[in-house]
Amino acid sequence: MSLDQAASNVQPGLIVLKVEKTIPGRKQDLPQGSQLFARSSAVIGSERLYLNVSQGIAPDGTEFTLRGVILDRYSEPGLAARVVSDGKTLARASSEGLNTFGQQLLEVAPGEGAAAAAAQAGAGAVLSEQAQEDRATNGRPAYVVVADPQPGVVQVEATF
Repeated sequence: MSLDQAASNVQPGLIVLKVEKTIPGRKQDLPQGSQLFARSSAVIGSERLYLNVSQGIAPDGTEFTLRGVILDRYSEPGLAARVVSDGKTLARASSEGLNTFGQQLLEVAPGEGAAAAAAQAGAGAVLSEQAQEDRATNGRPAYVVVADPQPGVVQVEATF
């Protein structure tokens, strides 16, 4: 099988893989030209794009369900990929920017009255939003890998 276009762990939807040659099976063959659809994932620190196949379409239009994983040509799980964002730089920039903005709002706010209350509420909202985002990601950065087009192998685990 082959990945014919670049794919990442953050793209929406399923990733399409093409069956390059007929794969013989115990009950039936997986014909050349079939398309397999897979969900992607990545593991922080790994330069691999992991793909789990869940369904496919044969060249004649017959849809089928299967469960399998994609291996590289050396039978290693996943496909070779490159890290395009470890998320740390973006997370630091976002965090610093929001914190600075919130602090500046507090510093420029007049000492009393409605304007001061509004500025303080705005600053509090900015700082609170950043804290919520940090809690939601548990401090983990957005990790993005991209695999360029390449050949691979599908290891079929089950058919339905």
